[in-house]
Amino acid sequence: MLEPASKYRGAALATIEGQPLELLRFIILGARGGENRGRILVLLAERPRNAYQLAKELRLNYGTVVAHLETLSGAGLIVRLTVSRYACGYAPTSEVRRLLPLVRLAPRQ
Repeated sequence: MLEPASKYRGAALATIEGQPLELLRFIILGARGGENRGRILVLLAERPRNAYQLAKELRLNYGTVVAHLETLSGAGLIVRLTVSRYACGYAPTSEVRRLLPLVRLAPRQ
């Protein structure tokens, strides 16, 4: 049984009761907005991107993307890469890169 997402907020992925795959599945498949978070993770696994790039490529509202990035970051699934004072990108953790292929994502229609 999966716990509510609030249990994972702010926790490091590698330290969640040894269940990082369960967390990843829940965040992507079991939570509202999970499909878009999955799409974000797939793009970030290809190469780091910033919120604007993700919004443009996914055709999502910038604010929506920022909210998803905050959720993913809070769950310890992505890391923030600070390039300069005004620019930052995001990338998945090495654990997520390893586990992402195990989570089956449905293609967007």
